[in-house]
Amino acid sequence: MEGQYSIDSMKLRIPLEKCSNISQKLDREIHKVDGCSGEILETTTQNWERIECEGIKTKFAIETEKIGMSYIKCLTILINSKMLKSAYFSGITKDTLPLIYAYCMDQNLASFTYDSFLNGYCTDIDIKRDFVESDSVMKDAFKLMKQNAIPHPEIDRGFMHRDNGIQFNKRESSSHNAPFVKVYGKTKELQNKSVEFTFSHLNELPENLWRTEYTIKNSNHLKSLMPQMENNKLLSLMECTQDDYENTYQKVLRKCLGHRFREVPKVLNSDKINPNDLFRVNVMIGLMDSGMTFESAKNFAIQGMDRVNRSKWNKLLNDLFNAYIKPIENYSNYDKLEGTMVKIGWTF
Repeated sequence: MEGQYSIDSMKLRIPLEKCSNISQKLDREIHKVDGCSGEILETTTQNWERIECEGIKTKFAIETEKIGMSYIKCLTILINSKMLKSAYFSGITKDTLPLIYAYCMDQNLASFTYDSFLNGYCTDIDIKRDFVESDSVMKDAFKLMKQNAIPHPEIDRGFMHRDNGIQFNKRESSSHNAPFVKVYGKTKELQNKSVEFTFSHLNELPENLWRTEYTIKNSNHLKSLMPQMENNKLLSLMECTQDDYENTYQKVLRKCLGHRFREVPKVLNSDKINPNDLFRVNVMIGLMDSGMTFESAKNFAIQGMDRVNRSKWNKLLNDLFNAYIKPIENYSNYDKLEGTMVKIGWTF
């Protein structure tokens, strides 16, 4: 759902004592046999099963996991929003969760109640939000984000280009101080990398759809980002509000990006502007480069004025922006770019 946060994927752990009808596929012996003699050379136990059907991939496994202070045998399931099929863009929410549960049950690998499902423990939680934007504006946005990325000495940290977008840090080595965040073209990803799923389940593919996504690694990471959360159970996650997700995203993003800043350009034809207007133009550029949008910088400058003067100065600043700031190459797309930064969530 465009503009709304929801869960895209996660790893769910349900204590095995809460499960029944465990399939033999999750506990079977695999024999390596000599092709000539028929002798068994090696025997291993496979406690997992991968499933792929119509572009939907998942994995069920029996693993020993640390929950709290104890190690418990669990059924681990890789959950993702493609299990929602035609409701894919809605993401995993309280409303769509019954569809996820039904999909898991349909795999006939294990049985568990909906209550046990809700009380499962979540890790590797990907939170997403979609928005619509043109490729040209996103190209400018990525350039600005690269310029303002927080530098890291490690090779696998910080800003990175990726297919069809950008990312900060790597999923495998992410941490509280180097969280995994990515911004990428969702329409192109579905067209090029999820063709089977797209043709099987999506009647219509939105144009110019982009996605921001961030990962919460484990219970400790979750607690540091959302201290109000009592635990990392699925039920608790389903109670998160849009404000909870947004506040968490802002904490994560501030680990990746600094305040917006650009090299202050020379105002074109500055020798033809009267000193008072040049002062106003430079002040507006300074406010915008400190992270404000043009609208917020303008409102900041004229706050406290009466209605008549506010109207007068609002028009004056708009005229100065269009005449002297917008023609500057770095600002030629600014009116669109500032709206895109709001969509991405980088407003500081």
